[in-house]
Amino acid sequence: MSDIFLFIVDKDTLLIMDLNFVPIRLSTLRSSHDFDFDIYVNVGDKFVMYIKNGDDIQAERLKTLKEKKVKKLFILDSDEPKYQAFLDKALFNAAADETISVEEKADMANGVASNATEDMMENHDSKEAFEGAEKAAKGLIEIIRENPGILRNLYITAKESDIDPLVKHSIGAAFLSLQMGQLMNFDEKIIEDMGVAGLVHDIGRVSMGDDDFMLFEMRKDEMNPEQFKRYKDHPALGHDLLDRKEYVNKNILDFVLTHEENKSGNGFPQGLQSLSPEQEVFSLCCAFDRMVSLLGMSIEEAFEDFKINQLGNYDLNLINAFKKMIISNELVAK
Repeated sequence: MSDIFLFIVDKDTLLIMDLNFVPIRLSTLRSSHDFDFDIYVNVGDKFVMYIKNGDDIQAERLKTLKEKKVKKLFILDSDEPKYQAFLDKALFNAAADETISVEEKADMANGVASNATEDMMENHDSKEAFEGAEKAAKGLIEIIRENPGILRNLYITAKESDIDPLVKHSIGAAFLSLQMGQLMNFDEKIIEDMGVAGLVHDIGRVSMGDDDFMLFEMRKDEMNPEQFKRYKDHPALGHDLLDRKEYVNKNILDFVLTHEENKSGNGFPQGLQSLSPEQEVFSLCCAFDRMVSLLGMSIEEAFEDFKINQLGNYDLNLINAFKKMIISNELVAK
């Protein structure tokens, strides 16, 4: 959040107001959409109005911002509810809109998912932030359902973005889980809960020390015993943080707690040897995306590693179904 003093002058009065600005992602905006909030650009130490309440943003202006590699615009913090209401509709409206390219839809989906994940990381005690993650998951479900084959665009767009690696991992795990959940014909509510859990499953990081953040980007076999002990705490920390909130359901809590578990019993924090089908799919998707988003492996490298080293951790039929999904969505060559 940024502070600025805005001077408003008319012929009789000089008003000085201390305003707070919050960033929004350019990728969540589209041309020909009317906005009921003002949008600003940051120029040096000043915020300049770019789009006035009630106007739309022309495609050429969006293109110019993207060419200048502008990633974020700004709104007044008092307009956050209006922006959130705009986001709530954006993905649903875009899902079946044939005038929007698959690339634009993927860009928008990543923007909405990133926004929801970052909001949860920064405001993990906020019911509104959690509801934003729920709405984002529902929108992602529609995008995937209405646009067969979009997973490649979603996934590649996320990996090429310049957001925090843990945010990349969260939305990558969500995309994979939602696709697998639909392919496995899971109950609609379970799929939605998997999507939300994907966005928040590493929320336990906020309860860890700053020095522990690096652990999420380390191979487990490279951690020393003390580091591994601290890392193993994060699923339980995340579960406990969310368990205090009556609006978080048991499915999401279970996904967060078991996302590092596997059927071999060498997972954590409980060393389980039995997982529900939904928990196993979620754990597998988190494990695969961790290799790509946090360990820096290419999708192809992670795919080859997964085929060899995850046998015994997950049911062979599930691994084969996952491999088929990865290939059919052209994330790797056949």
